[in-house]
Amino acid sequence: GGSPGMVKRSVFDGWLRTELDRAQRDGVLVMLASHHATTSVDRREGEFGAEMADAVSAAEVEARVASYANVVAWLVGHEHDVRVRPVRGVDAAHPGYWEVQSGSMADWPNQARAMEVVDNGDGTLSLFGTMIDFTATSCMERRFRQLAMMDYLSAWDHSHVGTALDRNVELVIPIPEAARARVAAAAMTASSRIESETTLR
Repeated sequence: GGSPGMVKRSVFDGWLRTELDRAQRDGVLVMLASHHATTSVDRREGEFGAEMADAVSAAEVEARVASYANVVAWLVGHEHDVRVRPVRGVDAAHPGYWEVQSGSMADWPNQARAMEVVDNGDGTLSLFGTMIDFTATSCMERRFRQLAMMDYLSAWDHSHVGTALDRNVELVIPIPEAARARVAAAAMTASSRIESETTLR
């Protein structure tokens, strides 16, 4: 593809679906990560070329991934915006997942996002997403601020901060039946401290 992402049929069927099937059989939760969100995926060759016969549409990718009850989140980037979007499944047994997009560290406000998964003890999980700053003494922080200034001076940049509902968030999702035993076992040895609580509560 061009600057939008592209998902080839061979990768979609031969790798992604295979791995999601295996995770579902094993009863484990899945959090996907990719550069592109499905909102920035198309089927074109290059920027303005014809549609590729072996490329999968964004709608098909979303629908298939949302059909797996154990997929709880998909972490994405590319568009540089801080955004949280629910991708709905077909029914209560397949509720869908949360798409969590964090901004580029090269754009204001130069933040990353920490993600924490918490068993609420009531059949649901909370996915805490907390925006974090870099320390002013780190070389990375200086580099990010330099890139942000270049964006601003070039007039290419626009606001990437998102709304209050996109930034520090608690996203709740039911624990799928197949993953309950694994989640309960993990909760027994997990930390009792939720780092995001100082920000969100």
